[in-house]
Amino acid sequence: MVNYIVALYLGKRRNGMVQDCMDKDPFYLLKSHMLAIHKYKMDGIHKVTFVLNPSENKEAEDALDSVFQEYKSLCSNKEIEIELVKNPDNKHISYGAWHYGVMNGLSDERTQHFFLLEDDYVPCSDNFHMPYVNRTGPDIAYVCQLWTPSSPQPKSLHSGRVAITNGLLNADISKKVFEKYGRCFMLDVTGDYGHLSKSKTLDDVSKKYILSGPAQKFFVRLYQDENYKIVDLGPGWQQLFLNSRTVKTYGEGNPATLYPINEYVPITPESFL
Repeated sequence: MVNYIVALYLGKRRNGMVQDCMDKDPFYLLKSHMLAIHKYKMDGIHKVTFVLNPSENKEAEDALDSVFQEYKSLCSNKEIEIELVKNPDNKHISYGAWHYGVMNGLSDERTQHFFLLEDDYVPCSDNFHMPYVNRTGPDIAYVCQLWTPSSPQPKSLHSGRVAITNGLLNADISKKVFEKYGRCFMLDVTGDYGHLSKSKTLDDVSKKYILSGPAQKFFVRLYQDENYKIVDLGPGWQQLFLNSRTVKTYGEGNPATLYPINEYVPITPESFL
């Protein structure tokens, strides 16, 4: 069984296409995921957890609960528990939201895997998660969208990198990591970015992403230290990455099972009929 966790954020975005959607409707991404839950088969997904990271958009955050309940009711055709939880800070952007969701979900004995998604990537096919489930195994902690090769020094902090981060996390392995380290992700590795505060060329959104960069590099490091594997879907798959106002394609093969949010225009209550 899978708990699908969405890192939800109502603030400014780095990707221009996504920001255009958010400017029109700050709940666009939430509604898109609700549409996907309603529309597609999600066999084996027993729970969807939206984790809200705080932003500067307090007006939207204050209205979120009512919008969430409205669109949740439109998914009543599915036997899937849908919940909204609120992360107290946004220190580590999506990685912090995922960590908060995983930590809250470890006690659910039904959950074998967590599927971690950034909110601007939305399932667009039946059983979108199954290629990832089919790729996993007892020694594989995480099946991500794209994994870069390892360093020649296996114990180096730079031993491999999750390049496109959405993917499937093994819950049992996460419990073992938590029992040893008291956490599931390594998020406290930092760099010397003090000069950013003085930069006049970077906006606040860009600064935030740069400051969170170490989290992307190292958040699975504890699993590597315990000799578990981090893999991606491998040959035969394309992976799409949102970049500025473009979508980059990595790999060759079949279309990816995850697409950027601009595939979901428009989204209205009528879409659920």
